[in-house]
Amino acid sequence: MKSNVSQMECLFAIPRNIAEKPLVMKKLPYNFVFPSRNTFFWTGALCTQYVKIRNDGLVAIINDPVKNTAVQNENVVPFVSLDSSVTWNTLPWPQDMYTLDFLYPSKDDNSCDNGACSTLDDGSCLCPVTVSESAMYNSLPTRNEILSNLHIGGFNPSIYSDSSAPYSLVESNSEVDAFSPSVIGDALTVFKVTDEFGKTLYLKNSLVNVTIGNSYTLRNPPAFINLPKVDELDAEYEIEAFLYFLMRHPNTPTFVSKKLIQYFGVSNPSPGYAFRVTQAFKQGVFSKRGVTFGDGTFGNLAAVAAAITLDPEALNVVIDDDPISGNVREPLLKVVQALRSLSFTRRPEVKLAYGLLKDIPWKIGQMVFEPPDQFSFFSSDYSPPGIFSALDMVSPESQLLSMSSVVGITNGFFSLFNFGLSNADGGFGPFMSTKRDVGDYSSSVGHVTYQVNGTDILNKIDDLDNIMTGGRLGAENR
Repeated sequence: MKSNVSQMECLFAIPRNIAEKPLVMKKLPYNFVFPSRNTFFWTGALCTQYVKIRNDGLVAIINDPVKNTAVQNENVVPFVSLDSSVTWNTLPWPQDMYTLDFLYPSKDDNSCDNGACSTLDDGSCLCPVTVSESAMYNSLPTRNEILSNLHIGGFNPSIYSDSSAPYSLVESNSEVDAFSPSVIGDALTVFKVTDEFGKTLYLKNSLVNVTIGNSYTLRNPPAFINLPKVDELDAEYEIEAFLYFLMRHPNTPTFVSKKLIQYFGVSNPSPGYAFRVTQAFKQGVFSKRGVTFGDGTFGNLAAVAAAITLDPEALNVVIDDDPISGNVREPLLKVVQALRSLSFTRRPEVKLAYGLLKDIPWKIGQMVFEPPDQFSFFSSDYSPPGIFSALDMVSPESQLLSMSSVVGITNGFFSLFNFGLSNADGGFGPFMSTKRDVGDYSSSVGHVTYQVNGTDILNKIDDLDNIMTGGRLGAENR
């Protein structure tokens, strides 16, 4: 995770002494929307940093460098420009203890921090910022204190071994190692700890606060992207850190485990089933009858898949009699499973650039890579009206069972068996011919070739039951 090393900085720049004064990014006329195609240059001019605060509490960082008289038509990079900034961030503003409203400089509520900030024409507040950095601890803290209160990553101290001020181990216990070029009580100290997932972290003994206006002091939020000079690599670091955070969220193991159980065939897993799979997710390993799956890594999918498919609730056939066990198969999976189980064979002379299935979303409500939005074809929490809703049970795939999709998949299967894969009588395939002779597959792109085994109708039904439903066809459906 990049946020645990130097790539994570603070949202507001930490001031240094004059000798360490950072250069200010400025630019020539900004002619292209892509930063990499514009010409930038650094100037040693002093730069004042402000925060522009909207009425909804979102903030934009504003840089105000001293103008360079030797350069014509220079402007501040638009990401931190007072006039053109469109990059807004949230801050952890304090809340009113009674109303729980967020408290921040506002023109309407407090006259922009009672005049400490300037009021702009658009009603927002422009506030000065002061950043301070100090050591968080003066003695060796506990592991929990470090993980709870230190948020800025540091490098592994061993890389400083050849520097003029090398780090050394100054104090340690069974959980914490403290490295410093001097003593623990400075902001350069780096603590080595292991988090709850077994990952080694190096965290700086640094507390960085930012004061906005006169009345609002809060922890300087971490940031990855340097707004004056946007870099694609910084964005990748931020995405990686965000995904890392999501994976380590305490709700993630249970949430992901339950969703995967639903996907693999049980819409309403029992709490015990979900718990056992969650444990495999956390531990990264699952064992069954002397066979071990996974390598012990948090979230190992081999362990999770084994825990789902080898769980007693997944293997016990008695549970099949439970009317709420299992799930409804998605329409597209029904079509694909029928084609595979019944040995669909494509006619070799048929070559279609757009695939074999035509307009199938309009017929069954689904098609690969064509969901209606980013949340897939149905809600994972959908509960059909009636007894399912009354019992707080879900059947996500049932959301696709509209009258048109039920009729569409029924017509499609009749067409598949009568005419092969074509569009005849509402079939799933493309238009090939107007010929409509049952049993003649010459006007299709292919047909099912499986030969049903059995000497009589009951044996044939048994054979179809095995290959199509895994032997689960009920007596009333035979």
